[in-house]
Order: sequence, then C-alpha cells, then structure tokens
Amino acid sequence: MLLRLSRYQDSVRTITVAGNPLLVNIALVPVSTVTTTAAPTPQPTATVTAVPTTEYGSLSVTTSPAGARVFVDGELKGNTPTTIPGIPAGKHTLLVSYPGYIDLNTTVIISAGKTAEYSTTLVTPARTPGFGIIAALLAISGLVASRKFRK
Repeated sequence: MLLRLSRYQDSVRTITVAGNPLLVNIALVPVSTVTTTAAPTPQPTATVTAVPTTEYGSLSVTTSPAGARVFVDGELKGNTPTTIPGIPAGKHTLLVSYPGYIDLNTTVIISAGKTAEYSTTLVTPARTPGFGIIAALLAISGLVASRKFRK
C-alpha cells in the first residue's frame, strides 16, 4: 500500500497490511515555509487508518462432460467450461454438479492477480446388479439345475 499526502512535502511510506487495520502517524511539513517570530508550533500530524483491500483472482473450471454446474462457496457461478473472475484471494469451496454423476467437492486456492485452473472428469456412481439381473441369473441356474436332474 502506498500512502501519499499532498499540500505538504511528499512523505511516502510503504505499508504492509496483514489483514488488520493499521494506524499510521506521519509528521506533515508544508510545501512552502512560512517564517514566524512566534514560538514554534508543533508539527501538524495526520492519523490515517489503512484498511486492507482484498485482492482478487479468477478460477477456470472445465469438466468432462461439459455443462456441469459450478458453485463457489455455495453460490452458483455458471456451467463448465467457465472462467469466474473477481474471486477474493484465499481458500474457497468448489462444488461441481452434473445430473447422473457424483458431485465433486474440493477446496481451491485463488491467488491475487492469477487464474487458478481446475479440470476434472466426472464419475458416474458404481452400479450394483439390479433385481432384473439377479432374477435372470437365478432363472438360468434353475434351468441348468433342472436339466441335470432330468438326465
């Protein structure tokens, strides 16, 4: 963060803010000097409260098959393939959902000024044999057993 005050001599300070408000005291010196015979007055000072600004990045999401819904922190952001701008830097929850496929939940890290890329192939749920398949297998085994007994 660069703090610059005008109408006074440049007093430039570079301040690193780590997530909390920061109090900065700077003595101000007027640009033009005034001569006075009176007792010197204390230098004017300015108190500035610097509130950190959040920096943003983007997230690019692609899936196979395409068309999956993309949620970031629980908010629908679009369908794949998509690039989502304006995401605050830091960790976020990503949910990718497509009918007939297993929902994908993961954490993504967004870096300020960069585009994080996430690509995945969605998976269908494992299917267990249904009643029809089991009934067919039993019928076949029954036929085989009955032929053995007839002989």
